[in-house]
Amino acid sequence: MKKSSHVLLTTVFPASESYLDDFFISLQKQTNADFDVLVINDGIENFEIYKAKYTSLNIIEIKAAESPAKNREIGINTVLELGYKYIVFGDSDDYFSENRIERSIESLEENHLVFNELTVFGESFRSENFLEKKIKNLDKISETIFDGNVFGLSNIAVRSEIILSRLDFDENLIAVDWFFITTLIIHNNYKIKFLGDVQTHYRQYNNNTIGMSLLLTDQKLELGIRVKEIHYSALIRYCKNHALEKYTSLFENKLKQIQNLKIKLKNDAFKRRYMKLINSNIESIFTGWWSEIINLETYFKYENKN
Repeated sequence: MKKSSHVLLTTVFPASESYLDDFFISLQKQTNADFDVLVINDGIENFEIYKAKYTSLNIIEIKAAESPAKNREIGINTVLELGYKYIVFGDSDDYFSENRIERSIESLEENHLVFNELTVFGESFRSENFLEKKIKNLDKISETIFDGNVFGLSNIAVRSEIILSRLDFDENLIAVDWFFITTLIIHNNYKIKFLGDVQTHYRQYNNNTIGMSLLLTDQKLELGIRVKEIHYSALIRYCKNHALEKYTSLFENKLKQIQNLKIKLKNDAFKRRYMKLINSNIESIFTGWWSEIINLETYFKYENKN
């Protein structure tokens, strides 16, 4: 039963079960306790154990067994149906600083969307303030959203009013967060704020799509091409359905650039040069995840500089 106008939305699944105690404990410790927890349960049996264990949290469970993209869609659409004002997103294999809910709600009073800092960690490493260290001009991040992404479904919070209609995600989407935020931003010049004093502890393990290293490998290059092909194709369909002609043309061009790159990369010698150049210039190229997959025009600009 809904008790608050604020909600933290998450999805739980068997691979995240080992980390659920960290997740829920960090929610119990929040300095602002005025929020519900809406959980999309994709395959964890006996989830009642967690609801009984963390009784200070108002946990609302929705069972689903769709693709990751469709489970996210179900969660967001359920939040809209229940009439929540503010939505804080959090992955169930992560955990959060104690001020995350408080600062997110406070900041959404004057902003439409907020995103917070990341501490990226795994069994043998830890990198604090990851975004501030790796990305320049975080206050202008909406200018680079079409080529790379820093908005994850574990470090963002939004006003529900900017989600203009029920969502219908392509079930094949890989970067669901990137697609979701892009579809919000292209509708309006929304106010976006970076919260550098709030941390999402972003856990890296075998189930993560992105991984810790920013450097390109054969596997990451192949995945990045696939992510961007699916991403831009879905955005083209979205923009056509919403009569956003300017952005339809933009994403058609982005898709064509990726397809041309994919063809060029069939040449193994070029592929090696491409990866070497990107890895040598990653500090200036990286503006968010997937931004390291640069188009041919950008590649040749860097090559000419060198």
